[in-house]
Amino acid sequence: MVYCAAMFMTHRKGRNAAQRAVSRLLGAMRCIRRLLLPLAATFVLGVVIGPATAQQPRTTRHGAPPAEYIATRFGDVLQHAPTRYVGSSASTRKWMAERPRLGFSFWMPDRRPTEKPLYGQPPFRPQEEGRPRPPHDAHIVGVTLTPADRNDPTYVSPERMRRNLTSHAGPSSYSEQTEPFGLLRFWRNNLPVGEREADLHFRTADGADPAVLLRCTAWHRTEIASCRAEIHYGTEKVHAMINFAREYLPQWRAIVTAVIELYQSWKVIEPR
Repeated sequence: MVYCAAMFMTHRKGRNAAQRAVSRLLGAMRCIRRLLLPLAATFVLGVVIGPATAQQPRTTRHGAPPAEYIATRFGDVLQHAPTRYVGSSASTRKWMAERPRLGFSFWMPDRRPTEKPLYGQPPFRPQEEGRPRPPHDAHIVGVTLTPADRNDPTYVSPERMRRNLTSHAGPSSYSEQTEPFGLLRFWRNNLPVGEREADLHFRTADGADPAVLLRCTAWHRTEIASCRAEIHYGTEKVHAMINFAREYLPQWRAIVTAVIELYQSWKVIEPR
């Protein structure tokens, strides 16, 4: 606009009326061209390039946009882990780049990420800032995932953990029973009189996939009422360490399923 005004004022100094008219006409045409070219370029970019960008397929099955994930490999599988689950700090990106591992936390039963990523044993029912008090069935699950092949001699599977656990006293010193929620509870039956086990131990049946070994604080202990599950998802070749509140032990199957389905949803479908 400044250019146009200057052009108009300059061309008023022509030597006669005809020259002034021609000068004004030429100045107006130059001014219109200056104004319309940027608008035309913007229109072309929006019409031609915009739809092409919008039609780019997602790189994950139903994950986050490219700017909101961290890429990592689990064996031959490329994962785009959403930063809303795993965080986006420099330290998180560093250890995910150095070795394949996913640490994240989410709410059950809706599987939404926690407001801040929590690892290990998180507070299971906090009231997050800006959110109402969680309903009675809502609780946080902390997860760490690593690649795991059952055929790898260095891999300590849930079955191997159980053998290690029972080997000191001997397998014959343990009894088992099936619980109503579908796990086998096993306990040492030759403890000294008056002594109680500090933890409860559960497992899935032999040959199950996923294979689960679960340790919870005993019912008489209330200071840390939690459960820790070691899980091998054989089909996916993934090991999970999961922490959740002991009161949700009967829902263990839904928790185990939620973890692997989140992992599967972050897989990248790579061209062959």
